[in-house]
Amino acid sequence: MGGWRCRLRLLRPDQSRLQRGRDQPAPHTAQTQYNAGPLVPAGQPLLPGDLVFYGTPSNVHHVGLYIGAGKMVHAPTFGEPVQVSNYRWNGDDYLAASRPAVDSRV
Repeated sequence: MGGWRCRLRLLRPDQSRLQRGRDQPAPHTAQTQYNAGPLVPAGQPLLPGDLVFYGTPSNVHHVGLYIGAGKMVHAPTFGEPVQVSNYRWNGDDYLAASRPAVDSRV
């Protein structure tokens, strides 16, 4: 995949910091976001806001943000604009999805 890393910038709530009114940045790369989990169990429907990952458990190379109806928002490659695309396609290497924790106060 060349010299770039896929990353999706998000905020992951952290309880100690939320109590002080601040969020903690989520891990920065597709691999570290996958590793941070928690993973959505296989067969469970995806929900808007879930992160969808592509690659293998030890080499996650792409992440998108699921928005519902089988679609995700993602930057397909370096220099390309952010797009809305199907999260699954013929021949993809979809790995898994995670459901980052949300602040119940929202």
